[in-house]
Amino acid sequence: MKRRKLNRKRWDRLRIKRVRKNVNKRNHNQRAGLYTPAVYHPEIRKEQVFRRMECEKGSDVYRNLEKEFEELLPVLYGLAEPTAVYRRGKIPEGSAAVQTLGAAADVIYVLAGTGERVSEEADRLFASGDCVKGLLLHAMADEYLFRLDEQMQDEILEYCREEGIGIGERLEAPVCLPAEFQKELLEAVRCRETEKIRLTKGYMFEPVKTMGYLLKVSPDQSRMRIRHDCNTCEAVNCRMKDKCIMNCAACRRTDCRMRGQWKQEEDFDIVQEYERREQGGRAASGEACVIAADIGTTTLVLQLVGAVSHEILGSYSSINHQRRFGADVVSRIQASVSGQGKALAESIREDLRQGIQKLMEDQGVTAGRISKIGIAGNTTMLHLLMEYPCRTLGTSPFRPYHNELQVIKCRDLFRTTSESSNQDGKFPPADCPVILLPGISAFVGADITAGLYACGIHEAKKPVLFLDLGTNGEMAIGTGERLFVTSTAAGPAFEGGNITCGTGSVPGAVCRVTIGPDRKAIIKTIGDRPPIGICGTGLIEGIAELYRTGLIDETGLLAPEYFETGYPLTQEEQEGQPPSLVITQNDIREIQMAKAAIRAGLETLTAVCTIPVEEIDAMYVAGGFGYRLDLGKAAAIGLIPPLLVSRAKAVGNSSLSGVTKYMLEAGSIPSHIAKQAREVQLADSETFRQLYLTYMYFPGKNSRESDQ
Repeated sequence: MKRRKLNRKRWDRLRIKRVRKNVNKRNHNQRAGLYTPAVYHPEIRKEQVFRRMECEKGSDVYRNLEKEFEELLPVLYGLAEPTAVYRRGKIPEGSAAVQTLGAAADVIYVLAGTGERVSEEADRLFASGDCVKGLLLHAMADEYLFRLDEQMQDEILEYCREEGIGIGERLEAPVCLPAEFQKELLEAVRCRETEKIRLTKGYMFEPVKTMGYLLKVSPDQSRMRIRHDCNTCEAVNCRMKDKCIMNCAACRRTDCRMRGQWKQEEDFDIVQEYERREQGGRAASGEACVIAADIGTTTLVLQLVGAVSHEILGSYSSINHQRRFGADVVSRIQASVSGQGKALAESIREDLRQGIQKLMEDQGVTAGRISKIGIAGNTTMLHLLMEYPCRTLGTSPFRPYHNELQVIKCRDLFRTTSESSNQDGKFPPADCPVILLPGISAFVGADITAGLYACGIHEAKKPVLFLDLGTNGEMAIGTGERLFVTSTAAGPAFEGGNITCGTGSVPGAVCRVTIGPDRKAIIKTIGDRPPIGICGTGLIEGIAELYRTGLIDETGLLAPEYFETGYPLTQEEQEGQPPSLVITQNDIREIQMAKAAIRAGLETLTAVCTIPVEEIDAMYVAGGFGYRLDLGKAAAIGLIPPLLVSRAKAVGNSSLSGVTKYMLEAGSIPSHIAKQAREVQLADSETFRQLYLTYMYFPGKNSRESDQ
């Protein structure tokens, strides 16, 4: 038997070698300016595949997946139909890329793909209930595509050397170019090799394992910026990051894609307050005031509060303009490490300065009446604000440079503020204290400390759960005596990212979904505007309704009539009307992975602190996403335990509320909370991995959980 197994393995290796050698060999040729390089199966690096799946070497899961990998490798090579083409040309007038590059810009269009049979097989594995194999094959196909792209880059570099040109930059849609550009790209390289590649209504490539981008030609032969640059990539879960420096699970999936684009900052719907209290009028004459600020990765929110009346006198919100350095904390850490720390600090300080001045002007508050300023944010945001070294945030063992409560002077923080701006009463005095609340770890920051303080976890007699939902899900369980915290990477699906028709919480985003007996959707949009996309809460509700009506099963498989085109939330495309909005099979998979990460993290945390879900007395759900989430529907898809729905309370921006509370009450409680907390590392937890795979499925309709 052992000999037979050995012979089988040897045969598999020979077969893989033979398949890799014989596929699609062509001579480099040119037809009407179109190049089709010689293509062969690239080598798939097992370690890279497993790293994207957050599978640690030596674990039981690793050993099990290793066997599956060896079994799937010849399958992948047998199914893949690699395509690689590029063409040099000029950007035509009217192109979606004109605004970025200008008309007649000299460029190279590039397209690569694995063919559709690989994705079809991965979907078939999902449909048959083998989600683990399906995930693994998807990850292997991603690795295949990246290595294929590297092959083509070598061909393009050789072409550039022959032509005496360089590459100025690499531009990808929808991050650097409008999504509509994908259509132009496909038309530019249309040939026999690409005839099976098509576009969805949202301008995404099908098959999904297809990559297209634009290279800007430069006369400088020494410039060869042909590689994908993770330092500038805005995709929070970009699958091209070979090794996520934050050691998070977010890099296991496809590029972060969002349908909606907005130009006005007021289009963002930002939850500013803890309990949506009515704001007071102008401050009472002579009353001292405090300012509380919450620095989020995407947004900045401030409140002006009367120090005596405790009334919220005014609020201010804006975009965190550090986003030009990258949309996620990983990109900003990389930017800081690469020498842009000063620019990042100046950006957020200017945002704060403008917000503070606007609050004071609107409420008629003079500089002398601002007694203190309090600030919270995640650990990375506060490091960038203070211009601290960020290298230790991005490398193991992931330790913050400074994470304790700090009190500094206004003059020391806002170093760029001129003396005149203080003298004319438009900004707090130079010696006004600025207090930065303490964080807990590299992954659980001062925003969570402030949220826990706002929710009174330090006073709780019975176990309390705190859950902050977003791209990263932070959670805590404890009482006044014990506190356990953790963080898990859910990815951007909850915020509309990587979703076919996804968008942020902007006017026109579908936020409520009900499916009637006729299987037609009834939707509600933010601001009752015409629908432009689907935000996270709308997607959760839509998928919950699809499951309730039997249009998807426990594995997440869509009914046959919707499998190819997706389930429509709006009517079919009509002349003069926008394309219909749909929930696709891929969207359901994204939510499955996001909700599995949150639920597995929650269950792992309860196991470590030995507090069963049944004993949790209350659950506080923080964040803008959690504020609007229908918890009943979230429980229906397995995001949270059904038992906790009746015990839950949405608390909105608990971080801002916690800062405000501290500014008014002071004391040492936030520091006590931060020091008391014990962090649970999910990356090293076998329990988390097993639970993650379990919660990929939707709850059985006859299971104990669904009855709770």
